[in-house]
Amino acid sequence: MTNTRRKFLVQGSMLTTALVAAKPFDALATLASPFTGEGFNQVTLLHTALPATAAASRLGKIKHDHANPVLLGVNSSEEEQSANYDAAAGYLPQHFDGTYKIIHKGQFRIAVIETAPGEGNNAETVNHLAAFLKKDENCDLVVCISQLGFKNRSSIDDIRLAERSENLDIIIGRRSAASPKRPYISLNKKRAEVILQYADDQETAIGKIKIVFDKKGDKHGIEFRRFRSEEAIA
Repeated sequence: MTNTRRKFLVQGSMLTTALVAAKPFDALATLASPFTGEGFNQVTLLHTALPATAAASRLGKIKHDHANPVLLGVNSSEEEQSANYDAAAGYLPQHFDGTYKIIHKGQFRIAVIETAPGEGNNAETVNHLAAFLKKDENCDLVVCISQLGFKNRSSIDDIRLAERSENLDIIIGRRSAASPKRPYISLNKKRAEVILQYADDQETAIGKIKIVFDKKGDKHGIEFRRFRSEEAIA
């Protein structure tokens, strides 16, 4: 994975509405380019605020329809339920250098960390851990499960966290009245894109972020989708 600025191609029903960004993607002019093709590899993040027991029947078909799926619980409340996810909020392993989990899917290493209100300097802590995971642990993606909230008046939120970051790729949180219905793209300190997406425990219960890599291992494309409960069961 190179350290050059990440440039994405976006596809899907959210082609234009997904770009709710401070500034548009560098690759915006090439949105009509082909998305799939030989040599492309992908990781699919599936995230939900449903309890794992309720999500199990909905996730099966989606999981098997996607390459290298990573199941993330953003509101898991019981340890036995969190076991059904690849990673769940509140149940990430504690290491000497921080709280995180590295998930292996195919040839990819996906790091999942989390942050919550009242944990001191959230941005500095997340930045330090994300840098360690990218540079020392050679992770292809660093994902943060955040409980900060999309936008706050007086305390750090997901937008500020993204803007102050340097190695975060994706921030995932639980949807609230303040969070956007569409994916939100922010720019970090290096002017690289950070994806923010939210899933809830209602109709649009499962969110999907598919990241496509090229032959060199650079991030090449992204696709968003939300699955309604009845879709996921089908």
